[in-house]
Amino acid sequence: MQPETGAPRRRHVLLAEDDYWLAKELAEGLAASGVDVVGPVASVGAAIARIEQEALDGAILDATLFDGDIGPVAALLDRHGVPFVLLISKGDGEIPARFRNRPRRDKPASAADLLTMLFGGG
Repeated sequence: MQPETGAPRRRHVLLAEDDYWLAKELAEGLAASGVDVVGPVASVGAAIARIEQEALDGAILDATLFDGDIGPVAALLDRHGVPFVLLISKGDGEIPARFRNRPRRDKPASAADLLTMLFGGG
């Protein structure tokens, strides 16, 4: 029988952002909020690989990464039932049409705001 630690499981959140400084700032803010940051990753391919390797509770996605738009990543997260928030810098036009109804925030955004969007206030 394993002893109970009483500590809640930390949430695992994928961070897909190709701006190094913004990714660094968000990763630090997420970690300070008690989140296990998966990434950050800067490409669609790397994001897909992490989704396939990790059990995720949520994701924060730049709408456009180095190697293309976030559509394939968002679609895979949808299939896995993982909520996500999109980060945009050029308006809704950069979001693939089928995901324009999803939560989004203009860059820059605070880690606290993004976590509230993902998981609510609690």
